[in-house]
Amino acid sequence: MQNGAQLLGASSWSNDPGGEFLFQVPATLDGSLNLGGVLRLDQSSVTVSIIGSLNLAQSGIVDNRGTLRVGAFNDGGGTLLGNAPIVLGIAPAGGRFFRIVRTFGANPVR
Repeated sequence: MQNGAQLLGASSWSNDPGGEFLFQVPATLDGSLNLGGVLRLDQSSVTVSIIGSLNLAQSGIVDNRGTLRVGAFNDGGGTLLGNAPIVLGIAPAGGRFFRIVRTFGANPVR
């Protein structure tokens, strides 16, 4: 994906051996990714978030030079090159996780 590509909707995405997802710009996938081919983040400045699951088949390859955030990671024996996925946990159906931080005055709350 490059030049402002967007993936809209909570869909599942898949590829087979020989197929490749290449991300050159930040992106968010609201669904899951079933990976039998290659997932490549070829720049350290690229962050890709998969709200659902990243399902890595034995034939799959994650080549990650950037930041890959996933709701869940199911490793079926594929190959990880570069940075490991960061597992954030899957949000409840119909919702997202929110972190609320409040500060009062000039001093931090302890």
